[in-house]
Parts: sequence; C-alpha cells; structure tokens
Amino acid sequence: MWRFSEVAWTPIRFLWALALPASLYIRATVLLGNSGDEPDSYYDHFYAKRRVFFSIGAIVAVLIALTPWVQGLLPWFEPGPIHINAAFVGSISLLGLWFRNPTIHGVLAVLSFISAASAFFIIRIAA
Repeated sequence: MWRFSEVAWTPIRFLWALALPASLYIRATVLLGNSGDEPDSYYDHFYAKRRVFFSIGAIVAVLIALTPWVQGLLPWFEPGPIHINAAFVGSISLLGLWFRNPTIHGVLAVLSFISAASAFFIIRIAA
C-alpha cells in the first residue's frame, strides 16, 4: 500500500483501493461461514463452496491486475511485475474451479501461499 501515497485520489480510486480487501473478506466469509455455524465436515463444506470461493478468487486476480492502471501507478496497458502475480492468482482460481481432486487442491493451497508471499517481493522490486 506504500505506493498508494503517489496516487492522486478520487472517489473511484478510493473505492477501487477498498475493493481488494473487501473481496478477500467476502472470500474468507464464504469459506469459513458465520461464527457459530460449525459445519459437520469442513471437507464437505469446502467442496460445497469451492465454486463461489474460486470465482471470487478470479475476481481478486482481475482487481490485482487492474489496480496499477486504475490508481495511475502505471500507464494504461503497460504491464508491470504485479501482473505476473495476478496471472498466477487467476490460474490458481481457474484450476480450483476446474478440478475437484483433494491432492490438486492441496497443491493449489501451497501455490496460493507462495503467490501471496512472492507478492511482497514483487511489489518491493517494482517500487
């Protein structure tokens, strides 16, 4: 978020900046549900909610990809290092939508962690 200090803020840019954390919150809520609503099986609950969960993940990838352009940090359609991360997040989400195999979902969980961790380094390099 440090690079956002360079942004000339408008209401649209402010709402856009809130869209990513809001979508991540909604994604976590879909996965975890309301407090007090303990599912009988988290395994069954995940597979019942996985389409919504990974669909929101695809939206997150689009938000990540468009943010540098909407915020004016990059000229329109000029690719930046963060677009690699957006493509990675989008690919993980599409694979999660496509496959129902628990082993593949385990690999996707590890790749998601790697993607999140690498985003910090990508953002530091780009700054």
